[in-house]
Amino acid sequence: MEDYKKIEIATEYISMHKNTELAEWMEANSYQIPTETEILLNVFVKLSQGEFGDIEEDGSGNFQIEISGHESKTGNPIIFEWEGAPIYMNPETGSIGRYSDWFYETEDGSEVNAVDLNEVVEVKKNKTGDWKKI
Repeated sequence: MEDYKKIEIATEYISMHKNTELAEWMEANSYQIPTETEILLNVFVKLSQGEFGDIEEDGSGNFQIEISGHESKTGNPIIFEWEGAPIYMNPETGSIGRYSDWFYETEDGSEVNAVDLNEVVEVKKNKTGDWKKI
């Protein structure tokens, strides 16, 4: 998924909250002040990894998460839906998962992610229900 789409999704997600100040969505342990783009991309990553709540998916890359009434700008719970949240596939095994599913430990004990190492590819279901590389 292109960064502009991730930024669009994060912007819409934040706009549904009482707190829409970007500075409030920054990492608390940031040593540098991130740019607006960096903040929004970070929000998207956290959103797609389920850090803001339980994500429900329909199996084809469409997701939804509930924003509680306590956090929403309306004061009522809101279901936020977005299309195209990344799903990745291992081309050798056919295994499917989100970003958080692709962490593993290397022989030297460090934790890495197959997405970051380009060991898996982003996929989406086509009209016939088959997974296709994007």
